Amino acid sequence: MEFSSVSDTGEETRSSQLTLDRDEFERKELVYIPIEKQWYPLSKCLWSSTVKIPGKATLSSDYPDLEDFFVKRLKVEKADFKNLVKELKSLAGNTDYVPEIKEIIHAISSMMPENGSLQDLECLDILPVNSPHSKQSQLWNSGQPFAIIDRLKLGRGFRNAQPQAASLLAFELEDVKLLQPFIQAMNLENRYLSRISKEESKATGKALHEGLTKQFQDRAYHLLWYVWLLSLGLIC
Repeated sequence: MEFSSVSDTGEETRSSQLTLDRDEFERKELVYIPIEKQWYPLSKCLWSSTVKIPGKATLSSDYPDLEDFFVKRLKVEKADFKNLVKELKSLAGNTDYVPEIKEIIHAISSMMPENGSLQDLECLDILPVNSPHSKQSQLWNSGQPFAIIDRLKLGRGFRNAQPQAASLLAFELEDVKLLQPFIQAMNLENRYLSRISKEESKATGKALHEGLTKQFQDRAYHLLWYVWLLSLGLIC
């Protein structure tokens, strides 16, 4: 019994020491990042991350041999799925960090989120959108009216329209392909241009003028897409 008591006391002592270590690193900002020449508290540190997170220091590149110390002893976290979602939430509505938000969205998508796993994000302004009412990308939530480019010709037609008719998710077609897991987890598949636009063209007579036909089709794109989006309430 005495041995057990001593053992329990030892565990308590180690636990108390760990708490003191963490508190001291936090309070005195004892983590130094050489390239930034700046000191950080533990709460602003991540051990590793595939993307740059504003206001956070990544330690693995500066202290590769101290993983056990930082991760196991001081409980510094890695930028896993849970933490990336947490950081994205913290940046909601902050248009100063649109490039960083895009990178975090890419990182989350690469982790193949399951349907419904991002419900907490749906009402937050974390989606970069190019709106005809602003020269800079805005941050919207999933309940606002915007479309997603998933076809090259459709995207070109909307972007070249004068005036621009619809608000579009601020990612290029190549990015959208990589972001399909994220888009599905956010329940945004119904925003694809290919699903909400419709193209029709008819001609009568035996002879067709190829140049005029193409000109008509190009102009018809803008009108057809605009009417279709207007009917679905996706034009702000």
